[in-house]
Amino acid sequence: MIKIPKRMPSGIRSLDTIVGGGFPTGSTVLLSGEEGSGNVEFAYTAAATFAAVGENHFYSRSLEGIVLPRQICYLSFSRSRANIIDEVTRSFGPEICAQFEKKVIFKDFSSEYMANLGVPRDWINTRNKKNGIKPRLISALNNNAKNSMVILHSLNDIIRLYEDNKRGLLSFLIGIQHMAKKWDGLIYAIFTPGAISSEMEAEIKSCFDGILKFEWTKAGTVKRQRVMYFEKFRGLLPHIEEKLSLFNIEITNKTGFVVSRVAMLERLK
Repeated sequence: MIKIPKRMPSGIRSLDTIVGGGFPTGSTVLLSGEEGSGNVEFAYTAAATFAAVGENHFYSRSLEGIVLPRQICYLSFSRSRANIIDEVTRSFGPEICAQFEKKVIFKDFSSEYMANLGVPRDWINTRNKKNGIKPRLISALNNNAKNSMVILHSLNDIIRLYEDNKRGLLSFLIGIQHMAKKWDGLIYAIFTPGAISSEMEAEIKSCFDGILKFEWTKAGTVKRQRVMYFEKFRGLLPHIEEKLSLFNIEITNKTGFVVSRVAMLERLK
């Protein structure tokens, strides 16, 4: 009997119809893009979509091999839970935010993160934070990542935690990639390029199974258009090669992040 590989929906319905229902379970996915390019909105929409699955049945279980996440866990560092909830509310309105706030499991490391960077203690709440941020981060992943969708907001913050320990950073990322196969869920890491060397960025990218690139491109004489494309995705690209495209990105307050196919990848050259 042939075993059907499992896939977990990305959380972006318009994308899942193109990639055969979702991404391979056990994948670590880098959401790479400059500020405002759409990578953060991708993460917000994915989390909000699954937060609402139980009540609105956005996803059908009829597709063979498709599994829904057991839960959504959002790990934030430089941004507090309150900051993120406020941004989701301003971006997408109260309905999406209500599900996001109600059902997404937050692990807010902002106090420990700020303390680790040396922010004055009078400006942050450090009560009951005795174990240090790195052990608590590992514990949060061990306790919440199994069969789940996890969002790391952001990889840039994690890079700062390991600022003087390149080997430790790469070991941590390689470890996440290894454990993700055992957790059998989906892990997103939001990343803004440009703050590290191209050599270091290449090493970091090698620690991820998939990379989605978000960019701004010129559309007409004055207007700019957000686009997204696959830079790589192990275990997925061979099955969708003929469908690969630049995707126009639309971000609305009703549906969040939406993509549509517009141009073949050769046009990037």
